[in-house]
Amino acid sequence: MDDVFFLDLKKKIDNALDHANGHPPVVVVDLAPVKQIDSRGLGSLLLEADRLTASGGKLKIVNASPPIVDLMRLVGVDHFLDVNGGTKN
Repeated sequence: MDDVFFLDLKKKIDNALDHANGHPPVVVVDLAPVKQIDSRGLGSLLLEADRLTASGGKLKIVNASPPIVDLMRLVGVDHFLDVNGGTKN
């Protein structure tokens, strides 16, 4: 994950919050192109999830590779994020 990915994510969340019209926004983050993630990446996802949660929304992670899902579970991130490693469903 790089800074461009997170700038795009921040813009996507800003847009979702700006256009929520009283409905809790759900932002789906497709991690299919992400091959590895570090603590900075996990922290950024948590920060953005917290912004959405504060507005009643939700951040949903989809298409994360098995190693990334395993890492999220190992460090407990899956307790704060909706992590679905396989599909967008």
